Amino acid sequence: MLFNSYIFIFLFLPLSLIFFKISDSFRGIHGKTLCLFFISLLFYVLGENSSLPLLLLSIIINYSGAQWILLSKPKKYYCLSVFSFLIVLNLGTLFY
Repeated sequence: MLFNSYIFIFLFLPLSLIFFKISDSFRGIHGKTLCLFFISLLFYVLGENSSLPLLLLSIIINYSGAQWILLSKPKKYYCLSVFSFLIVLNLGTLFY
């Protein structure tokens, strides 16, 4: 799905905004975050279904790496090496 397609402008975007506004009453900021997460996944599935496993794997690895960095905050060089590894991994997926 393209950003300038009629389906996106007149169907996907208004429905996404409505669901985002409704999600405000569910769980506060977590409801909004989950809503945006699922809307983004739906957008990518409608656009190109074959890249969804790679996208989900990238999300899991990046989230795990960020949590790992947060837990080992006092070790500055260790955090830098994990961060550098994640950047190289993300750049590698761009060239895939």
